[in-house]
Amino acid sequence: DGDYAFPSIAFKAAAVSACAQVTGVTKTFARGAFHIDGEYVKIIGEPTMREDMVRIGMGIADIRYRAEFKEWSAEVPVRFNAGVISKEQIANLFMLAGFAVGIGEWRPEKDGPYGLFRLAEDNE
Repeated sequence: DGDYAFPSIAFKAAAVSACAQVTGVTKTFARGAFHIDGEYVKIIGEPTMREDMVRIGMGIADIRYRAEFKEWSAEVPVRFNAGVISKEQIANLFMLAGFAVGIGEWRPEKDGPYGLFRLAEDNE
């Protein structure tokens, strides 16, 4: 519809990946304990164009142009089974995901500095 968006599965994958840093919560458990509604999550912000040097194939250098959101926010609609995981545990997974995993290209999980996020405070 003309809005900027990111695949919702990226947010779930980040939270599931963060399970590696949480004692007692496995990735398999997390995959079934919560879901992100919708195919895309709307990104609120304005992108700028970034030029990145990448390696493809057998080390061949190429240039990729990517949108970068320096300031952004999103409302991620999470449904979870309160019988097996708490709201606080979900929040903790997403906090860890935003700090240690990230979303998109060249995120912390892939040794990059981009794609970080955090949970907003109640007053934000």
